[in-house]
Amino acid sequence: MRVQWGTRPFGTNDVVGALRQTLVIVARCGPPFVGPWKIADPSSEDATASLVDDLTDDEVRVLIERGVDRNYDGTPLPQGGYSVTLMGSLVDSVGASMRLHVGARRRSAGTARLCLKSRIRACEI
Repeated sequence: MRVQWGTRPFGTNDVVGALRQTLVIVARCGPPFVGPWKIADPSSEDATASLVDDLTDDEVRVLIERGVDRNYDGTPLPQGGYSVTLMGSLVDSVGASMRLHVGARRRSAGTARLCLKSRIRACEI
């Protein structure tokens, strides 16, 4: 399943509402997409994750910003965008995960536009 909110401008401040709206929409697909969803901290070495519903919008935004694209040497490259992973709960040994990318994907006349893209997968464990 792929969810795309189009190519209208998105920044990390704007994306939290769209992310929460996406989770409500995919929940309509039924298990395993009903949640609850956890968002992984991209800066954590042990894959620390928190329930999205337990976090404030500012806390979600900070986690998204920690997933900044990086150059080959590890230098932050914000113009490449931001990525985070969300994980749903297991339902009868089936789980779902979502990779969220917010960032420059389309270029025109030398300027980058921000867009929100999500890829959602279900897998049996």
